[in-house]
Amino acid sequence: MFNTPIAYFLTFTVRGSWRHGDSRGSWQRSGRFVAPDANVGAAPNKNPPHYFNEEECRIIENALEEVCKERQWALHEKSVLSNHVHVVVTAPDVPPETVMKLLKAKATMRLRKAGFVGSEENIWTQHGSTKYLFDEQALQTVCEYVRNNQQ
Repeated sequence: MFNTPIAYFLTFTVRGSWRHGDSRGSWQRSGRFVAPDANVGAAPNKNPPHYFNEEECRIIENALEEVCKERQWALHEKSVLSNHVHVVVTAPDVPPETVMKLLKAKATMRLRKAGFVGSEENIWTQHGSTKYLFDEQALQTVCEYVRNNQQ
């Protein structure tokens, strides 16, 4: 029997700012950790990294809030950092991949309107992390992490 999640914990990164296998390591979709690879730093990065400044972070935060308000989703927590975004959201009957696409799209639109992103520039990595939260304890733990453990 499938339990319905009470929320999603979404994380998505800025294109070029976190390379698969770089010195921090990374995670495969299967959940397997990929250890750092010394050869990654030597390979050219076809997408120069983009790091958000404070104004861009504010624009993204407002876009996240706007989407959730428009769609009547509960936005439990959000954290927009220079190279990635965390969102904890309840979006009943909407797959987390769709939620993430809509959040990224609105943020991109707002950044373009403000002149931070070119009309053809893609600033997000493909997909991201989608974690299902099935109970209040998991929701509270993730919300606390997003609220208190971001640098």
